[in-house]
Amino acid sequence: MTDAVRTAEMYANNAAAPIPTADMSSRPRRRIRSIAPKMVSNAAVLVRLNIKTTPNFATVDLREANLRGSNLRRGKLDGSNLSGTCLRGADMTAIQLNRSNLTAVVLQGAILREAQLAGSMLTRAQLNSANLLGALLQETDLQNASLRAADLSSAILQSANLSAADLRDVYAIATNFRKACLFEANLSGATLSESDFTDADMLVSNLANANLQGADLSGADLSGADLTGANLSGANLTHANLSGANLSGALLRSVDLWSANLTDADLTGATLYGTSEQEAVYHQVLSKLPGTLPINLAPSTPESQSHHEGSELDPSRESELKPLELS
Repeated sequence: MTDAVRTAEMYANNAAAPIPTADMSSRPRRRIRSIAPKMVSNAAVLVRLNIKTTPNFATVDLREANLRGSNLRRGKLDGSNLSGTCLRGADMTAIQLNRSNLTAVVLQGAILREAQLAGSMLTRAQLNSANLLGALLQETDLQNASLRAADLSSAILQSANLSAADLRDVYAIATNFRKACLFEANLSGATLSESDFTDADMLVSNLANANLQGADLSGADLSGADLTGANLSGANLTHANLSGANLSGALLRSVDLWSANLTDADLTGATLYGTSEQEAVYHQVLSKLPGTLPINLAPSTPESQSHHEGSELDPSRESELKPLELS
């Protein structure tokens, strides 16, 4: 047992004892890394000690350390290297880890509420069931990361890279995904209601059975996406690219599809009642629409009528839209 571990145990067993200030100025950064792999049962104690004695613990090197269950609340570790570190179940509430290297970090079940991770590298990170409520993840690289069943509600992922990320069953209400890259991301079964996907790249993403009620998908690229059985009620899809998308069985009640591109999309069994798709491109789509669906071409609310007022339907495409008058 090292002196560091003995000291940590002493203060862990005596809560009333003052914690001495550690002089880190004369120690090389590698010393921290050499001790870190030995932190197993006493990991949480040592981390609390470090954060308390050195409030600004920036640029620390904790690569491949075992910090499972540690307490890093409000820690300041901007620019640090935690690649491959195990932080399973750790409490990292309001931690500052901006511009840090967290490649392949293990954060399963970790608490990252209001954590700041802007511009950080989290490729191949394991964040399954993590709590990221209100976290700042702007411009974060989460390629191939696993966030299954994580809570991303109210988080900011603007311009984040989530290519090929596993977001199955994720809970993300009112989350900011503006201009995020979700190319080939798996969001099947995810709860994404009221979230903002404006101008997001969602090319060939998997959104099967996802809940997108009230989501803003204006200008989003959903070409080739799988939206089978998705709930898009009240969603904003203006200027969205849905060419080649699979919307079979999807619920699109009161969806705004103004100027959306639905070329080669599959709408078999979809419910389109109350939509405003006057300028949508339906090339090779109408033949797949079941004739028993209740379709309503008129805008569903006075507000949407006002929104489209003065925009005339191209007469040359009037014949294309006639089949939608079926009831």
